[in-house]
Amino acid sequence: MIRIFLVLVAFFALAGFASGPDRDQATVIAKACTDPASIVVGPETMPCLVEALVQAKFPTLRGISIQLRVKREKGYFLMTDIDAPLKSARKRKYFIEYNPDFFQGSVPLTQEALTAILAHELVHIRDYVERTSAGVATLLTLQSSRKYERSTDRETLKLGFADGLIAFRQWIYARLDADDLEIKKRNYLTPEEIKEWLANLAKPSP
Repeated sequence: MIRIFLVLVAFFALAGFASGPDRDQATVIAKACTDPASIVVGPETMPCLVEALVQAKFPTLRGISIQLRVKREKGYFLMTDIDAPLKSARKRKYFIEYNPDFFQGSVPLTQEALTAILAHELVHIRDYVERTSAGVATLLTLQSSRKYERSTDRETLKLGFADGLIAFRQWIYARLDADDLEIKKRNYLTPEEIKEWLANLAKPSP
């Protein structure tokens, strides 16, 4: 019951925002799922954030089965997957897989950063839901490609998660070795590129 209340708080708070790609929507959702007694973000925060994001920003995912599960893979904090991709879109099970090892460390992950990267993963799931089985198979092969991941980042920015995504990239960079860091910077938008996107957005239309 408490979780339902928190999700509704996030939904109505976001509903009050002006239209357009506000850059810090993650803060509103994160506050709705914050335990005031805790400053450390852990896996237990993720279910509330996912539910709040779906209600506030991903209406086509309402009623879809989205589950969290552990997957330890070097260089990756979050990934998405599908169970029975040949089923119709709304009968499939969708997964956000997370590596709990990344929660260990002296610098904690902020809720705003976690919210933003979960929004990125939900953009992936939204893509899966909107496509046929053949289309999903194509997306799954593209998931780690530079073009698709950067496109997903831009969709996440349009939803209002620029500041959170910047914070996440800065946090994750410090946890990667040189090879994984190079891959991450190549395949995803860097903080500098996100700031450039924001600067271009702020320019007046000709």
